[in-house]
Amino acid sequence: MLVAVPYFLVANMLKSFIDDDGVVWLSLPLLWCLAMGIAFIVLGPVSLLLLIGHWVHDRVKPQVWRSGEFAAGLS
Repeated sequence: MLVAVPYFLVANMLKSFIDDDGVVWLSLPLLWCLAMGIAFIVLGPVSLLLLIGHWVHDRVKPQVWRSGEFAAGLS
């Protein structure tokens, strides 16, 4: 999520260049920086939730195997 900060800083810099000089072609890198910044902000929490889900799954699975719940069904 902190990776998005440089993208937004570059986007701010490009916006100021566009406002000062009026160079239109800089709007393309500006849009790219904004899109990448938003993508990192959105995908950061999503990846953390997926990581927590896998962590919980890995922690719960050994406890179920140790309880003998599946061991009775295997014989």
